[in-house]
Amino acid sequence: MTLTDYHIYTLPTGHHFGQRPDDFYLIYAPLSGNMLLADNKTVEQINKAIKHAEADTEIAGLLETLQDTSGNQIETIQHLEDYQVLYVLLNFTCNFSCSYCFSAKGRSNKELSLSHLKATLDYFISNNGSKNKNLKITFVGGGEPVMSWDLLKYGIEYASSLAKKRGIELFFGLITNGSIINEDILNTLSQYHVMPRISFEILEDIQNKQRGQYQRVRKTINAMLSKGIPCEVRSMITPDNVHLLEEMTAEMIKYFPAIYTYYFDPITSTDTFHEPEYTSNFYQIYNESFLKAGRLAKKYGKDVRNAVTRSLDTTVVRYCNGEFCLTPEGTFSICLEVSSPQEDDYEDHIYGFVDKENTVNIDFDKFYRLKEKETARKNPNCTSCFVRWNCGGGCLANNKQYPTEIVNIICESTRALAHQLLLEKLNDDYIDQHGITLEELIHNHAG
Repeated sequence: MTLTDYHIYTLPTGHHFGQRPDDFYLIYAPLSGNMLLADNKTVEQINKAIKHAEADTEIAGLLETLQDTSGNQIETIQHLEDYQVLYVLLNFTCNFSCSYCFSAKGRSNKELSLSHLKATLDYFISNNGSKNKNLKITFVGGGEPVMSWDLLKYGIEYASSLAKKRGIELFFGLITNGSIINEDILNTLSQYHVMPRISFEILEDIQNKQRGQYQRVRKTINAMLSKGIPCEVRSMITPDNVHLLEEMTAEMIKYFPAIYTYYFDPITSTDTFHEPEYTSNFYQIYNESFLKAGRLAKKYGKDVRNAVTRSLDTTVVRYCNGEFCLTPEGTFSICLEVSSPQEDDYEDHIYGFVDKENTVNIDFDKFYRLKEKETARKNPNCTSCFVRWNCGGGCLANNKQYPTEIVNIICESTRALAHQLLLEKLNDDYIDQHGITLEELIHNHAG
């Protein structure tokens, strides 16, 4: 047996501190949620203890800590009623033409019917609410959800009333481009404590190039904040702004100090990322830029996040557990990025529908098949990867779009960023517990 067999990973780390890579290792045990920095001698002793089942007291104690999974739980969805979040795509209509939009192919005038929305809210709150007393409904769009404001408002009010009758605490999210605002919208979001996440590129020239209407979106954000509505901002990272994440963070801190969380994720685009060297260079710049932005944000009590930081907070077997997602067609998709009949693989992603009698119909066999696709357990490339229990094999939609060589580059970028983020977390923990940095620890050890 080896450490990897126990899902304990040793990552050469000395080069992060001006030493030889194999002088020091980050030992990471994702299933226990524990990690430590160790010199090569300690790693040899731990490996020997695993192989021969014998160790001194100190090494035995380290192994026990690394193998202790009692405080950790693998996030998984076994049944449809396990979902605590319902995603509702209200329409396929949008007033923006974003340069990187993943759902542009599905554009149409189709809007979700009120009867299909009501039937799904009834089903979700009664069915899933019987198992979970905390539920969330997030309104998104294959377009812009606020363009269907009357339907959106009805959904919030009806779901809130139904949840109250059943003793369920219900939370609401809204993903919007932030271009449409009025007093009715502000009052409703405030009254029902809706958390908006606004798609916004932050820097005026980038916003106007990639999305448009910078001044209008900025006005919306300020109006929400003035009303006491907490917001988050999500920016999509392209070759035009990949080197500007630190500047974007500084802009947020200066002009929107009441917003504490920013999401910076790279776009998914086969047009942009099809050549390996170009893709590799982009992701290298992205990682460096993201880390700088994160360090700046931390100084001001803010949080910069992306798919990698989110994954390190969880333990999973699949990148996402699939989704309970109602589309404008009145169908249920396992992925909100595949919601229109005009999109490739639409039929493959649909596992249910609301019929003419407004009854929810679920193909449970198909749901279970879809849920079990693309797990880290089934992907041979994930076998020895130290982030397999965090990233779960990566996003199915991304993996399917890109050729293998591009997927491998993204995986390598994920590992590099995760390694650095884990070290920074361990460094913070060490400062809190011992009053010195990891660099000072290594210096003292070398001395």
